[in-house]
Amino acid sequence: MMKRLIPCLLAMAPAFAGAAPITTPWIAPGGGISGASKILGAGTSLDGKTMLDLLTQVSANSAFVAASSDASGNLIAPVLTPSLQSVFANLSSTGAAPVLSMGGTQSSYALPGQNSDPYISPHALWLGAQRAGASTGTPLDQYGTGSSIVLRGHPDGYMDQGCLYCAVMTNAPVFASRAGLTSDINLIENIGKDTSFDTVVHYDQSGDVEPVLTLENVTYDATHIYLPSGSPLTPQQISRIHPNQYVTTNSITGDVAQTEIRTTDSGIQNPTVGTSLNPKNYYVTTVASVAADGSSITVNGWGILNGNSTGHPWKTGDVPTATYDTVRSNFGHAVAMIGSPTQTGGTNTYLTFDPTQNPHSAIDYINAYEFDMHYNGDKSNEATMRGIVISMDCEGAAAPAAGGCYHPTYDSTGLIINGANLPNGIQNTVSGWANEYKGYNFYIPGSQAPAVGQGKSHTNFESFTPSQDGHQLDFRTSTQQYSTSTSPTWTDYRVNLGLVIDGTRWDSSGSTGSPMGYLSFDYSSANLGGVCLIGNSTTAADPDVPGLCVRGSGDVYMPWSVHLSGNGSIVGSSANGNQNIGATLQPDANGDWNVGTQVSGGANIRGVNLYYGTGAILTGTVHAAVVNAPWFEVGDGSNGATTYKHGSFIQATNAAGGVTATLTPDDSGNWTFGTQVAGGANVGGINELTAATVKGTVSLTPYLEGVALVRAAATNQTLSDIENSSHQPSDRVFCGDCRNSGQGAGEGSGRWIFLDTKSQWRSEDGVIAAD
Repeated sequence: MMKRLIPCLLAMAPAFAGAAPITTPWIAPGGGISGASKILGAGTSLDGKTMLDLLTQVSANSAFVAASSDASGNLIAPVLTPSLQSVFANLSSTGAAPVLSMGGTQSSYALPGQNSDPYISPHALWLGAQRAGASTGTPLDQYGTGSSIVLRGHPDGYMDQGCLYCAVMTNAPVFASRAGLTSDINLIENIGKDTSFDTVVHYDQSGDVEPVLTLENVTYDATHIYLPSGSPLTPQQISRIHPNQYVTTNSITGDVAQTEIRTTDSGIQNPTVGTSLNPKNYYVTTVASVAADGSSITVNGWGILNGNSTGHPWKTGDVPTATYDTVRSNFGHAVAMIGSPTQTGGTNTYLTFDPTQNPHSAIDYINAYEFDMHYNGDKSNEATMRGIVISMDCEGAAAPAAGGCYHPTYDSTGLIINGANLPNGIQNTVSGWANEYKGYNFYIPGSQAPAVGQGKSHTNFESFTPSQDGHQLDFRTSTQQYSTSTSPTWTDYRVNLGLVIDGTRWDSSGSTGSPMGYLSFDYSSANLGGVCLIGNSTTAADPDVPGLCVRGSGDVYMPWSVHLSGNGSIVGSSANGNQNIGATLQPDANGDWNVGTQVSGGANIRGVNLYYGTGAILTGTVHAAVVNAPWFEVGDGSNGATTYKHGSFIQATNAAGGVTATLTPDDSGNWTFGTQVAGGANVGGINELTAATVKGTVSLTPYLEGVALVRAAATNQTLSDIENSSHQPSDRVFCGDCRNSGQGAGEGSGRWIFLDTKSQWRSEDGVIAAD
């Protein structure tokens, strides 16, 4: 070591002499320099030092010191150098497999003994899990050596000083690719804008980085990229190419349709049509090898990404066209991009469970990422903790005007869950008082009962939509206590679903805003098991009938009027559910109700106990016990309310259907009934008849009470008049000149007579009537 240093020291001798003379003991040239010689250097760190001291310090700081080992076998090689170059292919312990190796092989720049793995970049470092191909004298490791990296540190600054493990995907120099952690604080005045000093354990950065190499004016065949004549790849370019490297081109196929999807909308308004990226239409391949002279690159064949599904399936021998892209780029000539991914990301984790391939593994619980957070504050609200933060912004060329921001395609998403046979997309088990999901459109608070007290409520979920005038339309469902109970059970709650205007966003109490119409389930104890449709301004006299309510029994209650729009009907099906013969009520063009058989398919109106009205016009058949009205109009009502159309009648048929009781108005305004109406029957079974005057024929009357007069149509009917009038057997008539017992001819004072079945008029004792 001393011999290697002497020439250097001799060259430095004049400097030493000028700065600090070397004093005795001095040994002449050829005999060397005495180590005991002292250096006189007043005011310097060398003053009083011996030459031996100087040489020892130089040895400790020199990059040219040969390595040596101590008695324990430890390698001692102090090195202070800005660069370390080596030709080793791997590092390993004696008798063990490599633990650190260089990357994959390429014949033009492979290192001796380097592992041959075409899927590893030649400039990568392997740590552990090595395979065959180690340096001479190093045992082969056929199964892999497990290794790990342990990092401990304290990130405490911005950019690269803010991460313990920093990974940046870039082709740029190091100072142009620093970690983006509080990166603007290199201008100290930006402290006034930054909200925090950021540090992380693990930082990943990726994006649309440039290809490793961009080669212009190339030509192609089925398996090669050819560089222009006289312009081969440089050695530096060759060193950056490796097997299986991605290659893209600007040569396109006409088989894959393209549409213009780029727009100038900034996302402020809802898009009329959402768009996705066009399918790829340019030729791509991967590297097989590179020629040693740099004249060409051998590739593994050409194709269109996803071409099997978009119109250009894989073809052996395919060659890129001379039609060039003008959307992504506009070179106008053939360009090949070497090391050119088309998709990138920060992290990709792949987990497998395969007991067939790993029958002895005991692993049966697999997490892709687990974030465990621990809060041990003395009080609540001392810190903010977040598990996953996904943010999106735009700047620079993407923000053409203040307040505007261009956006990616409308299928761009912050979180995508693709899970065939995945039982749960998201499982949330936060506390009941917490919020399960807070979105600007959708909100789900935790599962918690409302506070105790009448009217207290808790939001189940809600969705917000803004209106153009700045209000919020809040579609909300909430649970509310309707009773005054201090120990409510489930029957003391109602569940409401409806529209609220301007409710406070993320309000778990469910009490803010102005309610519009809504549905309420189990509105009150009377409505248990039912549902009510309630208007926002309904004022009901009955608190159990706030709107149209269908109760648990199926009964329907409503507080106010029912309006049918158009020509709608009210239809009740028959007992057996046949609506073709249902009872029907339908309004007509005059504002009148058509009922019963007056409506197509309708039935009669039956079983009316009482009918009230200021006036009534009934058509068809009416079966009623009582009709109570100022007038009852029979017929078409053309003669007014008090004059009835002659010949009209009220008719009722007995149970057997063979005899009809009839009531008909006459021209004098009197009712004619019984046998006075053609085909009609007598009036029978009257227990009590109270009237000033009763006209007509009365028979089978048990008694008449309080009757002022019962008489025939005319009190002066003679026997001749009666015989010459129309009658039927059983008719009873008072004969004014008929003789009683003991009276002679022409002396009759009158008596009751009846017509027998042989058309003979007789007195009640059976004697033939005589005058």
